[in-house]
Amino acid sequence: MSGPRGARRALITFMLATIVLACVPPAPPLDPEEGALAALEPLDLDELQSAAVLRASREFTVRIRALGCDQLGTGSGFVLEDGLIVTNRHVVGQPREVAISTWDGRTFDARVDGIAQDADLAVIRIDATGLPTATLRTTPIVIGEPVAAIGYPGGGGAAITTGKVLGFTDGPVLGEQVPAIRVDAEVRPGNSGGPLVDADGLVIGVIFALTGPGGDGLAVPVDVLLDRLDQQGFLPPTGC
Repeated sequence: MSGPRGARRALITFMLATIVLACVPPAPPLDPEEGALAALEPLDLDELQSAAVLRASREFTVRIRALGCDQLGTGSGFVLEDGLIVTNRHVVGQPREVAISTWDGRTFDARVDGIAQDADLAVIRIDATGLPTATLRTTPIVIGEPVAAIGYPGGGGAAITTGKVLGFTDGPVLGEQVPAIRVDAEVRPGNSGGPLVDADGLVIGVIFALTGPGGDGLAVPVDVLLDRLDQQGFLPPTGC
């Protein structure tokens, strides 16, 4: 990863999963046509290569609902290959039931394959083939380069916001120090686990928090995800 890292310091971070107590109403259905227009309407496409990149990124991003021991969380994730989805550990929590919804309104039951507590990452699986898939970037991230944050804030429809990489920092997440990409693209509760993509639509990070109310967005760098995948750094989730 290129560019200077910020000094190690304590950050007040706000996780971006939408967490509510149990007994919640069902999620609103996803309307693919409405979602496409809502996602693309406010964008300044000059910051990225084309609307096609954003459409493709939206199509590999999913909405996640996870019923835990005593609460239900909604967040986001993205498909790496058929059936394998990446999200945040704090989105799925201690899962009892997990479901994902795709950009075109399909819903699948899912299971949590593993979590990486030290990096706030989780991998889940669904029984499905032929889903649009993301590609992880392996080249260095550059400060100032344009990015887009994709997710399902509030558990509603897909949203895409654009910005740029501000720098890098380390901050405490779930009791561990996690390297993070700082961006000025707007992120909101429900964006947790969604992809941060570059101008080519390649995933460079996994969105997980804000530095504070109205602050910068934070994303786990893709090299941390690749390391956990390569080293089998995901452990089985714990029960209630």
